[in-house]
Amino acid sequence: MIHPLVVNGMNALCRSKNQNILIPRGRCRIGWGLTCNPRRLRDWAFGKYPANIMRAHLILPPFPFLRKEKILPLNLAYLAAVVPPAVELQVLDANLHAMSPSAFAKTVGELDSDLLLFTAHTYQTPFVFQAAAAAKQTHPGTLTVIGGPHVTVLPEETLRRGAALDVAVIGEGEQTLQELIAAKKNGEPYEAIAGLLFRRDGELIRTARRDFIQDLDALPLPAWRHFEVRRYSAFYPLRGTSIPIITSRGCPFSCRFCVRAQGHRVRNRGLEVVKAELNRGLAEGHHTFDFVDETFTLDRRRALNLCEYILGLPPEQSIEWVAQTRVDCVDGEMVSLMARAGCRAINFGIESGDQTVLDSLGKDITVAQIVRAVELCRHAKIKMLANVILGAPLETPATLRATRKLILSLQPDRLAANQLVAFPGTEMYELAQRGEYGMHLIHDDWGRMHPQMKTNLRVPGVTQRRISWAHFLLYFRFYVLRPNRETLRTILTPTFARQYFVGLLATLFSRRTDRTGG
Repeated sequence: MIHPLVVNGMNALCRSKNQNILIPRGRCRIGWGLTCNPRRLRDWAFGKYPANIMRAHLILPPFPFLRKEKILPLNLAYLAAVVPPAVELQVLDANLHAMSPSAFAKTVGELDSDLLLFTAHTYQTPFVFQAAAAAKQTHPGTLTVIGGPHVTVLPEETLRRGAALDVAVIGEGEQTLQELIAAKKNGEPYEAIAGLLFRRDGELIRTARRDFIQDLDALPLPAWRHFEVRRYSAFYPLRGTSIPIITSRGCPFSCRFCVRAQGHRVRNRGLEVVKAELNRGLAEGHHTFDFVDETFTLDRRRALNLCEYILGLPPEQSIEWVAQTRVDCVDGEMVSLMARAGCRAINFGIESGDQTVLDSLGKDITVAQIVRAVELCRHAKIKMLANVILGAPLETPATLRATRKLILSLQPDRLAANQLVAFPGTEMYELAQRGEYGMHLIHDDWGRMHPQMKTNLRVPGVTQRRISWAHFLLYFRFYVLRPNRETLRTILTPTFARQYFVGLLATLFSRRTDRTGG
């Protein structure tokens, strides 16, 4: 085995059992999150590796908060699977290494790469802008590309704010990325590639719209070989590393706070392909999985068939898994079969304990359905993960108390409480721009649009300070005052807990006002 001793822009000395190999400067590209291939190192050292090979990096920026859970990024694995073998591909996951934004920008700036491919949510875009600028300073010829739900909604504005970004991928990226790599490698223009926005001579040029991928079975399976899989963790309450699997894309519902970047129409993968992906995971020694469909049980018969297949696996191939769905898409038979097939937790979007608030969010569920879904999970001994949203258009102090009362009475096994953020591209964002429900946007700072931070809305029935206090009190009552604190330890680092609770208290006593509201 060869081990690099000195890297990052210097001559790299690599030692094996019988020999020392000196790799000339410029041929060693090892850094944070990048894996070392001994055979390639030997090839570089002895001049056997092509000097003109294209080098690409798939990059996931940091999240605003550090969490103990390091979940495998399925979107990057799908993109990695379509990168041609002739391209030298590396993956940089800033969250796996708990990088700060400054460390992330510094690391990206040191990468010797022809193609930097970022994927980002709204609140990650400032980190991408900084990193792309650092990369351009050290390697001006590097092509910087951004994709993801945010840029799909605001491609022009994203490239205007991110002056160091060259290309935006709009929509699903697998086919677009393949064509972009081929065009760059062959020196061809980008106009013929659908789903792009790119710069040319100071102008932004947008190509034809790319339709959603209809035949998902045509996509290769996620390329986990590019990831340090065992360094990732499992989604609560699973142990070890959980492998994410998606069996469908798209969502037919109309929640006003959701971007729905994968479209309204649901596109299913064939169950045989899903089974093949499960079997591959089992063959690689994985027995914990995370089904990340928007609504796993949307197609009842399909979900039952998949559960029956899992239930029929040999004992040595039994698995444990988690899924997310809606409270109005489960019933007794479904939940019972899911439990027997190894489902250990279901993630529900409860959102609120008040019916008027649920209606204003466009959730199209009832409080009675929430209670019933939790009862079904309790009876089947499946853990229940609850997500709530605070600060909806019709929120009042009374509705905030109703939500807290419902959560504390239901006693879910884990809670994620978020302040409502009107993300660009959502119906809620458009409603706020028009002043519907008496609400309005108070800032347009993408870096602050994180649901664990302050909302970017002003609503007439409750103040920002009251929302932040309700946020703090709900978490405090649920996690700190509960006898069982297992879930607190699973999701929070001490640094996160300190930053989060201190930040919320600072919000309560802050006199800061935003540009569009007080």
